[in-house]
Amino acid sequence: MSSDGKYKNYLATTERYLGPEHLGDQPTTDGDGLAGGLFFPDPAWSPDGTQLTFTERSREFFSGKLELLAFDLATGRSPSPPRELYTAKPDNGGAWAIDKVTWSPDGKTLAFTLQDTGWDKVYLLSVNGGVPRQLTFGESEDANPIFSPDGKAILIQSNRDAPEERHLWIVPLDGAAPPHRVTNFSRSIESAPQWSRDGKQIYFLHSAPFHSPDLYVASTETTDTPRALTHTLPQNFAALQWKTPELVHFKAKDGLTLSGVLYFPPGYIPGRRYPAVLWVHGGPEGQDLLGFSPLSLYFAQDGYVVFHPNYRGGIGYGERFRNLNVGDSGGGEVQDVGDAVRYLIDRGIADPKRIAIGGTSHGATMVHYAVTKLPELWAAGISFGGAVNRATFLERTNRNSEIRWEIKMGGTPDEKPEAYRQTDIIPDVPKIKAPLLIQYGQADPQLPPYESEQLITALKKSNKPYLAYSYPGEFHEFSKPEDRIDVWIHQRLFLRRFLHLRRARHRIQPLIEQIRERSMPRRFACGSNVQRGETSMCDTYSHNSDDLRFDSSERIVKNSEVDQQWADWLAPTRRSFLFGAGAAAVGLTLGDEAQAEAREDADQHVAGPAAAFLALNGPIKPYVSADHGPSEWGYETLKQPTAQPRGLWPGTENGLPAKPRAYTDIKSYHAHFYFDYDTYEKAALIRRWAGERFPVELGDWNLQPRGPHVTPSFYFGFTNDLLPVIVPWVQLNSLGLTILLHPNTDDPRADHLYYTLWVNRSQPVNAYGMKAPRDERGKAIVEKILPNVTPSIKLELS
Repeated sequence: MSSDGKYKNYLATTERYLGPEHLGDQPTTDGDGLAGGLFFPDPAWSPDGTQLTFTERSREFFSGKLELLAFDLATGRSPSPPRELYTAKPDNGGAWAIDKVTWSPDGKTLAFTLQDTGWDKVYLLSVNGGVPRQLTFGESEDANPIFSPDGKAILIQSNRDAPEERHLWIVPLDGAAPPHRVTNFSRSIESAPQWSRDGKQIYFLHSAPFHSPDLYVASTETTDTPRALTHTLPQNFAALQWKTPELVHFKAKDGLTLSGVLYFPPGYIPGRRYPAVLWVHGGPEGQDLLGFSPLSLYFAQDGYVVFHPNYRGGIGYGERFRNLNVGDSGGGEVQDVGDAVRYLIDRGIADPKRIAIGGTSHGATMVHYAVTKLPELWAAGISFGGAVNRATFLERTNRNSEIRWEIKMGGTPDEKPEAYRQTDIIPDVPKIKAPLLIQYGQADPQLPPYESEQLITALKKSNKPYLAYSYPGEFHEFSKPEDRIDVWIHQRLFLRRFLHLRRARHRIQPLIEQIRERSMPRRFACGSNVQRGETSMCDTYSHNSDDLRFDSSERIVKNSEVDQQWADWLAPTRRSFLFGAGAAAVGLTLGDEAQAEAREDADQHVAGPAAAFLALNGPIKPYVSADHGPSEWGYETLKQPTAQPRGLWPGTENGLPAKPRAYTDIKSYHAHFYFDYDTYEKAALIRRWAGERFPVELGDWNLQPRGPHVTPSFYFGFTNDLLPVIVPWVQLNSLGLTILLHPNTDDPRADHLYYTLWVNRSQPVNAYGMKAPRDERGKAIVEKILPNVTPSIKLELS
């Protein structure tokens, strides 16, 4: 679309290729690709819509040649060939290129980023060509320039003063005043800025570790705090008691100072060692920032410390740092990850025996390097679309990626055989000690599936434990929500299996007895090291654990039986197990004589799990409280008279009503269905059944206390004529859930408290917002029980 919005032309948002190089089947994407992150191939229209700029790239000028093309609005064609404006100097790492270009309002000047000083800086260039004029200075990365509506200033995104953050700055073109910040936010990311038409405001996205991206507006004339226009963070987020993520610094073996972002699990206790996950960014020209990272929080909420090291080769620290891995892929960058692990261990944060590594794209390649070159460090590894041999990678990847990695490697495989041998992990697969989870898209043009398939073949040959999932129709970054969710769930289960459980590595106990196949089309493979009597990973996963189901109509991911087993261990299953031990377990709460009798009786009848429980634990004596002191309730509570409460419905304050309410007072009804962690699948089933069969008004999911409904619930409303049908239908299909049906009248309080019909009634308790109390040192406080009633009657025993 032209700048004035009047003309639509079908311009390809891609690059112009010259030379014999072939094109990939699909466009490149973020990660190892060049169509996102570091390179924007978008053509930029001039303000009058008669010209546009674009970047041409070839093997000869891979950092980009900026060109200008005249455009005839009437014919939709160019009247002349493109005119060259500027060619960027080559980048030794092959990754850097001229990014998105911005036009000045008068159409005379272009603004874009160059790295001529060793740092990304904004330059200005006349549309007639010539030498670019540097506008921003210093050792920081400046990018994404946008002219103000009056053309007197440029808005940039920069990490000056905070390398792991991104903030907005206004730079006057005349140099009369220094650049100044638009906001006063700290430890955050500001992105996607736009000027208002009058230049008095700037709209942008703001995010932080505990703040999902929201739209904000800031004034350019005052220093007022920017105002939020959207609020997307779930309200229950703060209830998890997160510790603020830390920006940390550590030393590499060669003395290089590195940084990283460290996430803590909810309720983190200093001094305790936790299972840890190192999630390594891709690129390698990526960087982990102090922004909102759903994956980091997803892992941390399960009890892991999550660390994102910014290893050499990433962006944000200048050209020299970014190109430290040129000709050394699989070398110093991997040692940096090892140094990150040692930092966590030396600081007393990570359990050395329960550390996993994971990553996507080049991050997955780093996983491959790490588990083969530093095998002793890892309890598990997760690879999502990585390379295992840069030589075979070059044979199958897309054209941009091929050129870029030849430059980064210092030449072709024939020219640099030692450098490419360092990237080939296949000969080192026998050294791997950690089980691997391998996930990849079957249509990935960036990291071809052949790379992951090579690894799977080698793992099979070496009899190493692994799981592999490939997804049809998915490219380098997955586009289908159900596939993305599936990937995360399998990662979560995998980490739970190998980090949360204090078991020997590679050992998996079958937890499921039923076999159910998923409908999602994706290929599954597995392999196991079954020496020394270890349980087969392949058998466990292919026949037992592969039970994740996605219900597209309800948008709920259902528990696998693996998850459910662990949830139940501290709930119904565990209670059943203890009660199944008979008096041997229950009798432990009685006196010594009763315990002796219970043990004698148990010895005659207990077998199976109960016998194993006794053999492992022996008799367990109850904990005797040492709490002492007076009770806060006093010592006369047993003598208090029973008080009559006020009436709960209208007209009963002074006695019962004189006559019944008229039937016509009722206008319609609502049915509320209450569920919990263990029963939400039932709620999802009933909700869909009702919506498919009745003309009801179906509400959204209510997962937080709302009004009088203090447990998770959903509801639907219905009219009076459906009452004779819905009430018995609900009774027949309750699935054991507690269900409240109430009329809709002019007194909603009475509707919920008195005029109600209950099915399987159970009183909900609002405990979802309760927090664990702690003293000033962070130690958990347990409520003391100080008895204030003296028993006077002997307990009856049967």
